[in-house]
Amino acid sequence: SSDANGVKMSETRQCSFAWVAGFPIRGESIDGFLKSKLKPDDVIAMVQKYFSPYLHSNDLPKSDGNNVNDQKNDDWQLIADTYKNKIGWVPNRGVGSTMTLDFANLKQSIQTIYWGILKSYGAKWKDATARVQALQRPSVANTASSSSSWTLAGSADLLGFHDKNTSEMYMESLKLTKPVLRGNDLRVTIQLVNGTTFKLQGIAFAVDDAEMGKHLEPYCDRRIKVVATCLKSNNKLEPL
Repeated sequence: SSDANGVKMSETRQCSFAWVAGFPIRGESIDGFLKSKLKPDDVIAMVQKYFSPYLHSNDLPKSDGNNVNDQKNDDWQLIADTYKNKIGWVPNRGVGSTMTLDFANLKQSIQTIYWGILKSYGAKWKDATARVQALQRPSVANTASSSSSWTLAGSADLLGFHDKNTSEMYMESLKLTKPVLRGNDLRVTIQLVNGTTFKLQGIAFAVDDAEMGKHLEPYCDRRIKVVATCLKSNNKLEPL
């Protein structure tokens, strides 16, 4: 059976794609990762490898029509500030810098996207704002046409600054107005729309957030408990 949004009730509440700075990508225990001696460059290589199948390697066509034209895969760069848990994606080209991730023929429906963002202070972070969008279409793998149009499933503006003299990661949730159903293609974009910088430190897809956080691990910080629960529920994360 399915719920009111068409999501099959039999689908498990696990993350189909998840990454949070300072946590394992796949296979390794969280405690083991936190105690590891990996160098920042090693962690960057691991994260880059995990994202690589979904990142655009070429400019999007001019006819795309979804405000992500002219995006290059170097618009956002993965960097490490001092230590591995400070790793994050930052815009390279100022306002308009866009990173686009494509996931084809989803094996699991998605209702919520969680974003781990750094919030900081001072002139560098003044007005830092990124716009995130999720778009879907019938999978080109399951249709005769390769030109199915994208429809907006959800959008939000995320703020990368706050009124505290601290730099902290917060989880922001984007509840999709139209769930991306199993078998569809998903496109996720993040674009710098104000300020001079921004930092993305996590992203995760969830089928349903109703039960997320019920069984929290004691090491989980309050701001990352939901995604940590996702990671724990499906420790060996498999690509879509």
